[in-house]
Amino acid sequence: MQEFNRILLIEDNNNLGYALSEYLKLHCYDVTWIREGKSAIRAFTIESFHLVLLDVMLPHLDGFEIAQQFKLINPMVPIISLSTL
Repeated sequence: MQEFNRILLIEDNNNLGYALSEYLKLHCYDVTWIREGKSAIRAFTIESFHLVLLDVMLPHLDGFEIAQQFKLINPMVPIISLSTL
């Protein structure tokens, strides 16, 4: 098992979220997939993650607002933003 293996995936598109989550799991990553911002912030507050994959376009809170909150909670966790056209 990899040391850098806990990933928080925040993606509201079911097809893309499922595909990313399953692909990462096949490569031995522990993935928590969340579909909206408030639940993502709650999970980030109580759990420990090594990486965040964050959709920019989300309902209610956008990815930029979520990233700001995450950086206040734990500025050491890298965030990769995802966006589709």
